[in-house]
Amino acid sequence: MGKRKLSYPILILFVVSILLLSTSSFSISYFRFYKEVKVGKKPKFIAANNTSFFVLNIDDATVERIDLKDFRKRTILSLASPVYMKLYGDLLLIVDSSLNEIVLYNVSEDRIENRIYTLPFPIHAVKIANHIAVLSKNGSYFEWFSIKGNRIIQKALPVPAVTLNYKDNNIYIPLFENYNMSTKATISVYGLSIIDLRQDKRCDYVLGRKPLAIIFHNKYAYVDNYSDGTLCKFDLVKKVVIKTVELGEFLFPPTVGNDSIFIPVLSKDAVAVLDLEMRLKRWLKVPSGPVKCLLSKDGKLVYILSCIKPALTIYDTVSFKKIAEIRLKGYPIDMTMTPDEQYVLIVDNDGNDVQIVRKF
Repeated sequence: MGKRKLSYPILILFVVSILLLSTSSFSISYFRFYKEVKVGKKPKFIAANNTSFFVLNIDDATVERIDLKDFRKRTILSLASPVYMKLYGDLLLIVDSSLNEIVLYNVSEDRIENRIYTLPFPIHAVKIANHIAVLSKNGSYFEWFSIKGNRIIQKALPVPAVTLNYKDNNIYIPLFENYNMSTKATISVYGLSIIDLRQDKRCDYVLGRKPLAIIFHNKYAYVDNYSDGTLCKFDLVKKVVIKTVELGEFLFPPTVGNDSIFIPVLSKDAVAVLDLEMRLKRWLKVPSGPVKCLLSKDGKLVYILSCIKPALTIYDTVSFKKIAEIRLKGYPIDMTMTPDEQYVLIVDNDGNDVQIVRKF
């Protein structure tokens, strides 16, 4: 009996089906747990470039640098009471609370570039062009410095804050301590301070209870109110809240993509996905305790870190298909990606390690 030849349409269909199967299995196996690297005691913050990553260890009061090629590590800074760290290009910014200073460390030259001395107990800082914005006195004061360390502005806030952001010569500060969750008491009706850097002027605005973080998209800001479980849309021109959506208790900082907002909601064990008009598109279910989202550069993937049932969950932001769910261990509290997006680096605060997920 002779061999039967496949007709051209059937052959095309066969090849397409094989490609689809390959693509599907490729997506499922796209990310893998790669390595665990031991670091100092109680690591809390992590930052990375394409050659190294940097870990701030709270109990050791050190910053370690780990090479991504051979994973060798070394301590580059010994501090007193570090509370925050972020990388801006080649400049690593570290807040040392008990020494009342912001340390600026040049990672390409392996040296301290400057120390900026603040009011007592700084807790947060942001580099903005050639300036440094600082929350000091445990978040009850705002300070504005030149990169050389000259203080330009100093302002008291109505109540303490924990984060800030910048847009168009204004500093936006969500007033996190405006509500006491233990006593159910309102400390301040204001939830947002805006500081005009040109006029050295502060104005305060009403938001929800315990606003945590603020992000921007075009002429709007989005603020999550941790205690209310709400997300506010704030008009940056009119300086008013134009819409509020209730999502559930204990919201963590939102992330904005091309046309969507992603908000981890701890009480729902899910991430809420809204469009820019604040309409709920869907919920992305994840293991217990979602605390942070990261978007890929093209906005097509969202990475979600869960801390209670430790895991990294990755979703396609177009189809909302789950790409991967990678089990972690300990108590992961922060994550970052290398700029080339080859590695997702996750800080385990309990296990004193960094867990690395790799893109293959």
